[in-house]
Amino acid sequence: MQCTTGNSPFQPSLPNGNMAMMNGVGVKRPRMEDSESDSEGGNCEMISPRPKFSAAKIVPGRRFFSLKAAGCVFQSESWQPRGETLYQALQHEVLVNASNIEQISFSEGLAFVGNEAGAYVRTETGHMIHLWRHDNEQRKLYVSRTFLFTNYQMYSEVREVLEQL
Repeated sequence: MQCTTGNSPFQPSLPNGNMAMMNGVGVKRPRMEDSESDSEGGNCEMISPRPKFSAAKIVPGRRFFSLKAAGCVFQSESWQPRGETLYQALQHEVLVNASNIEQISFSEGLAFVGNEAGAYVRTETGHMIHLWRHDNEQRKLYVSRTFLFTNYQMYSEVREVLEQL
């Protein structure tokens, strides 16, 4: 097949779908497998820059983010000030509804880790993510859930996902 030259407004396509050479410069259509999209069903928009094995990702079409259970991720639903919160290991993957969260805060330091029964086991150094909600009766914010990460890489991945919401 001959390539078109000159100032033709047409860019003929080769049988494999690639664009033919125009004025000696090759132009190719990107392949689907070269796409960075994690979505399925032909939607080529990038949903999350995370690889599929990431600690967190945004759930498409919703304001949810998923958080995978790992040995270095802990949670608590009863946050206490001054570092008195007792965190327990996250046992299962969790989908958190970000549309109900008023604000998110981040901290780092020492935290208490407990077992499944809620008894203290050890103290860990880590990074915390606090999810704040508004209580309409008391008319103030409170921490509804908090996560402790003892692995900085997992913490930073989750934080990047939260910044995209």
